[in-house]
Amino acid sequence: MNKKYLKVALIGAIVAVSTAMFFACSDDDNDVTVAVTGISLNKTTLTLTAGDTATLTATVLPANATDKAVTWESNVPATATVDANGKVTAVAVGSATITAKAGNQTATCTVTITAPDESATFTVTVENGNSYNSRIDSVALLVYNYYDDEGGFELVVAAGTYANGGFTVNLPATLSPSHLVEAVDGESEGVTVSDKKARIAFGEFEIYAYKNSNVVGAFYCAIDGREDVLELYYADRDVSITGTELEEYEGSTYIYNYNLYLKKGWNIVYWGWSASNNTETYEDTTTIPGGLKWYFEEF
Repeated sequence: MNKKYLKVALIGAIVAVSTAMFFACSDDDNDVTVAVTGISLNKTTLTLTAGDTATLTATVLPANATDKAVTWESNVPATATVDANGKVTAVAVGSATITAKAGNQTATCTVTITAPDESATFTVTVENGNSYNSRIDSVALLVYNYYDDEGGFELVVAAGTYANGGFTVNLPATLSPSHLVEAVDGESEGVTVSDKKARIAFGEFEIYAYKNSNVVGAFYCAIDGREDVLELYYADRDVSITGTELEEYEGSTYIYNYNLYLKKGWNIVYWGWSASNNTETYEDTTTIPGGLKWYFEEF
C-alpha cells in the first residue's frame, strides 16, 4: 500500500475517533447529577393560634442541585397540617413537627398551637331602652383595673353597638400578667383562698353612650335605689375567696364578707354595704341579688 495514502487514512481515523470521544464526553457532562447537600427552613419554631396559618420557606443547597423539589409532611395532621407549598394550618391545640425534605436531606419546624382568646361577653338591657335606639349608636365600657396600693391601674376598654334597647360588649380574654395580684395577698385570718397560685384583678367600671362618635350620656345600674353596685373581677384560673375579715380602726369596726367563686376570665361581682352604729359591713359576692336594673343618663 502506498505509504502516503496509509498515513492520510490513519490520520483520518484518529480524527474520527477523537471527535466521537469528544461528543461522548460532552453528553456525559450534560447528564451529571448534582445531589442535594442540605435544606433549611426560615423558621425552626412557630407558634400559632388555632385557626391561623403561616407559610414556611425552604432553602435547598447547592443552588444548582439537579432536583430541588421539596416535599412537606406533618407528624400530627390533627394538630397542624401543611400543604405542598409549605403553608401550615393550625387545626387544634397541641404541637406538631413539620418536616421538609429535598433529596435525602430534611429540615424540621416545631409548631405549637394555642387556643384562641375567648372574650367575655357583657350584655345589658336598659330600662325603657328602645326609646334610646335613635339617640345612641355605640357604647364603650371602661374598666379601671387597680393592681397596686399606689393607685396604679390598667384601663381596659371594650366597645359595642347599641340596638333594640340594649348592648353587648366583649372584654378582652386576657390581662397583662404584671397587672394581676396574687389572690392570696388578700388572705387573712378568717378568709380562705382555694388556689394559692391564683392571680386576680378587680376594678370599677363606667359605660358611656355615643352618637356619631360623640359622648351623649352614660349607663348605670342600681338595686333598690342604690347605684353602682357592681364591680368586675378577673381571674387567671377558677378560684374561690370566702370568709370574713374584721378590722378595727379609730373606734369603728369594719366587716368584710367574701363569697367569691370566680371563674377563669371576667366575673361580675356585687358589692354591698350597710352601716349600724359604729360598724360598717361590706360584701363582695358573685351571687347577684334580684332587682338589678340598668338606666341611661343623658349628658
